Amino acid sequence: MKNLLIISCQHTLLAEQEAELIEQFGKGSWDTQEVPAAGWKLSQMTELFQNCRLAEYRFIFVSPIPVLIRDLVKKGYEVLIFHNDNREKKELPGGRIIYTVPKMGWQLL
Repeated sequence: MKNLLIISCQHTLLAEQEAELIEQFGKGSWDTQEVPAAGWKLSQMTELFQNCRLAEYRFIFVSPIPVLIRDLVKKGYEVLIFHNDNREKKELPGGRIIYTVPKMGWQLL
């Protein structure tokens, strides 16, 4: 089974996280799917899901939240997620660009 690491392009694995992956699965035993800074639209996530050979992969999310989702789904609970296709591009003083989720445009899926 392959491992697919899903991580924001604005983040990197911490040394401890990488060491844990190597200990669990071996060095170089994962592919990486970067989430763009502007995020994924729902249609892009759906396409990724449909095109991915799901049976071949173990999915690893670099975020503390998915563990709750995993545990709830394992116990058979229905899980709904708020999703927003939109990101607002903002320029900070000094020219740094960041993306934030806007207040409007939310869907409960």
